[in-house]
Amino acid sequence: AAINAAAGRLPVDMPNLPTWRKVNPADSPIMILRVNSEMMPLIELSDYAEPILARQLSQVNGVGQIFVVGQQRPAIRIQAQPEKLAAYQLTLADLRQSLQSASVNLAKGALYGEGRVSTLAAN
Repeated sequence: AAINAAAGRLPVDMPNLPTWRKVNPADSPIMILRVNSEMMPLIELSDYAEPILARQLSQVNGVGQIFVVGQQRPAIRIQAQPEKLAAYQLTLADLRQSLQSASVNLAKGALYGEGRVSTLAAN
């Protein structure tokens, strides 16, 4: 209720309202694990760490929660050919609109400071 009451004072470009949860200070991370490889590309390493490694670690007795951060997400690059789009009666603007509506623009992370949290977004 307090978050909804404060919604009018929050930045208008926030993708979502903040969320909250009760936290027990005794629940801070006990172990931080870094995964890297000189042989495996970052995208493959991310594909391994999130679904496989995290799932196996979560099955260890006493493990409460697993957070995977810093993973590499695949991206696409499109080289449009206006003449081929025109054959389908499409424009570059149509392509752009379609890509924007199919893409999810979520926060990229957060910076936590003393009594303050800042959401990170990509331009």
